[in-house]
Amino acid sequence: MLIITELMEKIAEEFKEACTKYFLGEVTLEEVHAVGKKTGVYPERNRAGESYTIRVRIPSGVIRFKQLNRITEIAKLYTENRAHITTRQNIQLTGVKLKDAAVILNELMEVGISTLGTTGPGPRNITAPPMSGYEIGETFDIVPYALSAINYLLKSEENLSLAAKYQIGFSNSDKDYGKARISDLGFIADIRDGVKGFRVFGGGGMGGIARSGILLNEFIRDDEIYLYIDAMKRVLNEQAGIETVGMKVRTRHLLNKIGDDEFLKVFNQALLVDKLNLGSLKENSTYVEEKKYEIEIENSELIEECSDSSPDIENWVIKTKINGKYVIEYKPQSGNIDSEKINLLTDLISKLDYKTVIRVGMEQNILIIGVKIEDISKFKAILGEELYTNSVPRVVSCTGNRICRIGITDSRKLSEEIYKNISEISNLPDINISGCPSSCGKHHAAEIGFYGRKRREESGVIDVYRVFLGGNVHESEIEMAKEYGEITEYNVVPFLKELSDSFKESGKEKFKIFVKENREKIEEIVKRYYR
Repeated sequence: MLIITELMEKIAEEFKEACTKYFLGEVTLEEVHAVGKKTGVYPERNRAGESYTIRVRIPSGVIRFKQLNRITEIAKLYTENRAHITTRQNIQLTGVKLKDAAVILNELMEVGISTLGTTGPGPRNITAPPMSGYEIGETFDIVPYALSAINYLLKSEENLSLAAKYQIGFSNSDKDYGKARISDLGFIADIRDGVKGFRVFGGGGMGGIARSGILLNEFIRDDEIYLYIDAMKRVLNEQAGIETVGMKVRTRHLLNKIGDDEFLKVFNQALLVDKLNLGSLKENSTYVEEKKYEIEIENSELIEECSDSSPDIENWVIKTKINGKYVIEYKPQSGNIDSEKINLLTDLISKLDYKTVIRVGMEQNILIIGVKIEDISKFKAILGEELYTNSVPRVVSCTGNRICRIGITDSRKLSEEIYKNISEISNLPDINISGCPSSCGKHHAAEIGFYGRKRREESGVIDVYRVFLGGNVHESEIEMAKEYGEITEYNVVPFLKELSDSFKESGKEKFKIFVKENREKIEEIVKRYYR
C-alpha cells in the first residue's frame, strides 16, 4: 500500500497554512495554487477561489474498502456526493470549497491515502492491470513493484518539480492492460531462465499527438527498475525540457523530434549516469541513501481457494486464477461513484465469511475480486444496471468543460446522452470520450473514440467531435486509433446507431475487422453527420 510519509504531511501542512493566510489576506490565491499543485488540489473552470477538485491517488488501483468508504463519506459531506473515477485509477472529488480542502487532505491521510503529486509536474499515478495477482495467464503479479515504484518516487520533494508530468505503467503480461507501451516509461513482466524481470518501453503517451513507446531493453532484472525510473526522469528533465517547450515537454515529443535511435542513445546515456551514481553510492558507506536501489515490495493480499460447485456461469462473470473465486465489475455511469452503493457493498462484504479484494480500474470501474459464485446475485441486486455484464459497451469520459480548465466540450454530457441510448448500440465495443485533445478519456487507445473541439460557423460556434476508430493497445502490435472525420455533438448518437447497424449488417464478428475492411464506407457515414 501507499506509505504515508513526513513529506506528505509537510506539504499538506504547507497547503493548510497557505489557505489560512489567504483567508487572512496575507497571501494571494496564486500562492495558494502553487502549493495546491503539489497536493493534488486545483481550481475548477472559472471558479478559482470558490470550487476545487482534489485528485486522490489510488496507487495502481489498490485500495481497501474502508478507504473507498471514507472517500465516499468525504464526497457526501463536502462535495454533494461528487466522486469521479479517472482513467489513471485515481478518484477525483469535485466541487470542494477551498476552506474544506486542507481538512479533506488530513482526513484522507488518516486512512492511508495521499494526494501528493497527482497534479502538476511530477510522478502521476503508476498504472497497473486491476486483475494483477489474480489474473489467469499472467506472467507474475506486478502490483508489488508498481507500489514500490510509487513509494520510491514520492520520497523526494524534488520529484514534485519535474519538467513535466511523469507517467509510468506496469503490466503483468503482453496484453498490456497497464498501458506500459503508451507511457513515458513502461515495464512488462517477463521471466528469463527463472529470473523475474521486465521488458522496458519508453517515450509513449496520449495527447494531441499520441504514440506508443519504443523498446528500451529486452530484459532487466526486477531489482533494476529504480535505475530505469531515474534515467527516464533525467531524460524528461534534462533533454525533453531543452529540446521541446510548453505543452510539448514530454518524452513522446522528444522521441518524435529526434527519432528512435537518438532517443535510445539519450536514454542509455542517462542510464549510464545513474549506474555510475549507484557505484559511487556503494563505495561511500556514509551516504544516507546507500540502499536507495533496493526494491521494497509488499505482496498482493491473498485470497483463499474454495470448492467450485457451479462451473457453468454467465459469460460476463470474470474468472480468477484462484479456484472457485470470481470478479464483479462495478461500472458507474460516467465514472461517478454512488456513495449509497458503496455503503451497501461495504455492508455486504463485511458479512461474507471469506476475504475479497477491490481494485480501481482504468475504464472508470471498480473490480471486486474473490467473490464466490453463490454470492454474485447479492452484488447484482445492489449494483443493478451499473453491474457490467458485457451486454453493452462501457462509456469512458473525462470530466469535460464543466470542471476542467482546459476542457473544450462537455464530454460528460455526451457520455450521459450515449448511455440513454446504450441498448440500441449494444453490439459496439467500448467508447472513449475526451473533451479536448489532451486525451484524458484515452480516445486514441479506443476502438471507438471521440475528442471535442469548437467549430465556427455562420450561425455561431458549435461543439463538434472528431471520430477515431480502430485503436488497439492490448496486443503485441499496438495500433493507435485513426481519425475518420468530424461530426456535430448532437449527431454523435445517430452516428453510433448507424455505425452499429452497419457493423451488424457486415456479419463480421469483431469490430476491428469491420473497421479495417470498411474505411471508405465509414467515412461516408461520418460525412453525413458533419452538420
